[in-house]
Amino acid sequence: MAILTDKVLKKYIRTPGQWNEIDEIMAPALLVQRLFGQQILDPDWSLKKHASHQLFTIFLVIYVICGTLDFLKTTTDQGQIVEGYYTLIIISSFIVKYPLFFVNRKPIQKSYLIAKTTLFDLIRENGEKAQTLLKYCRNLILLLFIMILLPFVSYILTAMYYYAIRSRVTLSKTTSILVPMTSPFYEIGFLLHAIFMFEIAFLLLVVDMWFVFFMFFYCIACDRLVEILEVKRDVGVYEIELNRALKKFYIAHDNQMKYLNIISAIYKWSTLIPLCTVLASICIIMLQMTEKINWIFATNTVPTLAEIFAYNWFGEMVKTKAENVTLALLEFHWTGLRYKDKKNYQIIICYTNKAFGIRTAFGNDLSMSTMSAVFKASYQAFAVMKSMQN
Repeated sequence: MAILTDKVLKKYIRTPGQWNEIDEIMAPALLVQRLFGQQILDPDWSLKKHASHQLFTIFLVIYVICGTLDFLKTTTDQGQIVEGYYTLIIISSFIVKYPLFFVNRKPIQKSYLIAKTTLFDLIRENGEKAQTLLKYCRNLILLLFIMILLPFVSYILTAMYYYAIRSRVTLSKTTSILVPMTSPFYEIGFLLHAIFMFEIAFLLLVVDMWFVFFMFFYCIACDRLVEILEVKRDVGVYEIELNRALKKFYIAHDNQMKYLNIISAIYKWSTLIPLCTVLASICIIMLQMTEKINWIFATNTVPTLAEIFAYNWFGEMVKTKAENVTLALLEFHWTGLRYKDKKNYQIIICYTNKAFGIRTAFGNDLSMSTMSAVFKASYQAFAVMKSMQN
């Protein structure tokens, strides 16, 4: 792995700032992004330089949409119609997320640089928390590929099984390959569908992965803020140490708030897409499963549910961490400060009392209550459609 990192990853993967252990851990995801022409953390990345990748992706999107619409024209099976519309919903989500990802490349680069330098330097002062963060990042990469490969491999293995017994089926039952089911046309169509399925799953989830990555850093950095305010009486001149801790807290907190504001701006539209997608997707999946339980199709619920859970759970965590920081500041031994420093403490208290959180473009707070509301609305839509169907 060391050889791969030193000789290959540093050569083909470029990120803002100097290469460090964070880049090394995130390298597998960055390598796949580069393969698809989506490695926007590269400071030299441009649409013009990767135009061939984007044109090929646009071709695949149009090809699969046409194949799905062609299938929906010919089928009368209710379950397959529902699955076909689910495919169109996911593609629509991809079409919206794809340009947003590129438009926000500069803020994403800036956020990544702050995370791996300013925030990580603060976190690294506590060796245990630094190791916890690195472990989280490794698990995040592992989870990303599991969530992509779980549904992808299930579709591939099913199609390969039928191919082995000399019976040819499309990779997705609800998408026509638009060419004869004979060699070599079938194999070409199968390959194009496989590439598209992996790419669309990867891009949809890698956008969410970066959100989780950024929030990991923010949450652990907030824990470090609380630790900064814990000043021991037996260290140096107590009132000077209190002032030094307060000053360090202010600088670190200000950096974190700027970081959070950048993240909020990047994801104000991207966080809205999963809410709408899940609202429609869960309803569609429940409709499909009332007709016939398709376990392969049911694997699509794993990344869908994980996506909305991640956004809203971290939205909740932002509020919780803000409350913890405010509480730690209130419990800070401010009476031990010198008189001239107490005014600074009062100013910091007023600033931290502001409400911090992540909101969608429509003003919805990301929280567990929002997730519950989406599930409730999805079930209500399912119940209405089911009653109309009956």
